[in-house]
This record gives sequence, C-alpha cells and structure tokens, in this order.
Amino acid sequence: MSPSPAKAPALLLIDIENTIGANAHTALALARLDALLHHAKGTERVIAACARPRIRADLADGLRKRGVHLLLADTDKNAADRLLTEQAHAAAADGTRRFVVASADAGFAPLAALGHLEVLAWRGRPISKALEKAGTVRRLPHIRRTALPAQPAPPSPEPAPLPATPATPDAQTAEAAPGGWPATKPPHVLRWIAGGAAALFCGGLAFGAGTALGNHITHSAWKMATRKR
Repeated sequence: MSPSPAKAPALLLIDIENTIGANAHTALALARLDALLHHAKGTERVIAACARPRIRADLADGLRKRGVHLLLADTDKNAADRLLTEQAHAAAADGTRRFVVASADAGFAPLAALGHLEVLAWRGRPISKALEKAGTVRRLPHIRRTALPAQPAPPSPEPAPLPATPATPDAQTAEAAPGGWPATKPPHVLRWIAGGAAALFCGGLAFGAGTALGNHITHSAWKMATRKR
C-alpha cells in the first residue's frame, strides 16, 4: 500500500525568478522564501534554481543557511526549469512520490505523472492552465513589501539660552572685602560718604580759623592791659 500524498517523501522545487523575483531585494526575497518553506511543511528536500546573473550573493547565502540546495543555471530560456525537473526525475527514481512546486510555469505540469503534484502560487498571480490542471494549487498571500525598521527619532534641539538681564547697581550683590566693607558700594552710599567728608573738612577749616582769631583777640587785650599798668 503506497503512502498518502501528505506522508510520502516530498521534494520542494523553487523557481527563484518566478516566485521570488530576479535580483529581488534580499529582505523581501527572504520573506517570500520563508513563506514558501512554511507552507511546504513535510518536504525532506528543498531545491531552488536561478540564472546565475539574476540572484544576489546575499540571497544565495540566505538560501544555503536555510538548507536549500541552490542550482545556478545559464541564461537560456527555461534553463532553471529544466534543472529542477531533472532533480524531480532523479528523486522519483529514489522513491519520492510527492512534489511541491513553487512556480507558475507550464514546464512543471509533466511532474504529475511521477506522483502527487502540489503547486504553490501567490494570490492574484496567474499560473499556466496546464499546471493548474495537473496539480493541486494552493494560493498564498502575496508578500509585496517588507516592514522597514523603526527609525530613531531625531534628537530634540537644545533650548536657546535666555539673554542675560543686566543687573541694576542697587540690585548688585556686594562682595565682602577685608574689614567688613563691601567691595562695591551703591552710588547713593558713595554720595553720602563724599558729602560727609566735605562737611567735616569745611567744619575743620572753620574751627581752625575761629581758634586762630580767638587767640589773636586774647593776645591784643593782654597787651593793652599791660600798658595801662
């Protein structure tokens, strides 16, 4: 009794140019590849093919890291398809009876004669009528773009410093100098000190003049009294 298609040894064949895209951006190509691998569970082997100049080196590296055997074909039309169908015939000779094809090309329709054929196709994308009749088609949501990483917000500009407000003389803080006097005195204090010094100076002059006059009068009176005697 042959095993059911779901449990039979399975081979996944990926037509890179048809389902992932020639020279597709790496992030988008790997997102599509991961979607194909997810929907082709139970496949023991995965083989992909692409024309050598139509695949990026980082995508080829991503395929190998995921355990996908990559075949590089020349640029002839359908060269990649022929490589994949040859691998399918070799696997059928070893007992493989379930074939999952990720492509929309009619060249894979004859694989239905080797066992059970499943076709993975993007939703909304056309596939050949021959392939649609030959196998069971499963439509997958088409991945058209990948999410961009979040960009860090630009740093907020530092606020401009406020202009310095000139301090009025009365509002200045006097720094203490030796002896307890402020190093900087307000103008009204200086005027008060200057006025007081002038008053003292004038008073001293008046006092000196008065004293000299008094001494002169006393000396004259003494002389007159002496003469009378």
